[in-house]
Amino acid sequence: MNATPNDGLWQPRGTFARWLVLAAMGVNLVASLAMALILRDATAAGGDPVARMAFIHAHPVLVTASWYGWILASLGLVTIIFVVLRSLPGRPALHQLILTFLVIGAVPDIMNNAVGAALLPHLAARYADADPALQAAIVLDFEVWDRFSVLLTGVIGNLFYGVAGFCLAFAASRVASFPRALVWLQIPLWTATWAMVAASVADSVPALIASVASTMTLFCLWCVGVAFLWLGRPDATSDAD
Repeated sequence: MNATPNDGLWQPRGTFARWLVLAAMGVNLVASLAMALILRDATAAGGDPVARMAFIHAHPVLVTASWYGWILASLGLVTIIFVVLRSLPGRPALHQLILTFLVIGAVPDIMNNAVGAALLPHLAARYADADPALQAAIVLDFEVWDRFSVLLTGVIGNLFYGVAGFCLAFAASRVASFPRALVWLQIPLWTATWAMVAASVADSVPALIASVASTMTLFCLWCVGVAFLWLGRPDATSDAD
């Protein structure tokens, strides 16, 4: 997993790695802004299913593009963790385990975003054109798929993201030169991720909004810290404790 001097651009801790992390973090930041400014009215925060479908039907391109942005954000998360793991010396078995947990979390997360991008706008369009006698059935379909998609990311995805994150924090803590602040910052970060699991299970919209906002804020701060305090440091090698 660790780079060698012949890796060219793929130095474990170099300019390319730093800007790759920042670019992936930027995708997550844009997706977070889209959630706050566009998708809020398309999700449970937007009210009852009829109001949400009306918003989705009125803004199909923005809603679809925003959910596809979240697919890119999920891939960006995997990229960031991969780059960080690549920069940490030793413990290849632990690193592979972390990546496994991360991918297990990313698969349902991407599925959720695909439901939001493709299926829910389709249901919203059907509702707008349906006879009143069929609209109740479409509302039920919307509610079922929406709840299923929330559980995909909110429970399964975030559960495994949190496991991967805490394992990453442990791996980083074993590297003497890894900034301690970035190790400790991961504790509230991944705790907030698991708070999203609890909020999703409880179907609490206020708790879900607060936990998503906390997680993404801490994640972006951590990424900036990793890029400049770890990947941006001149020493390219560190020994594990």
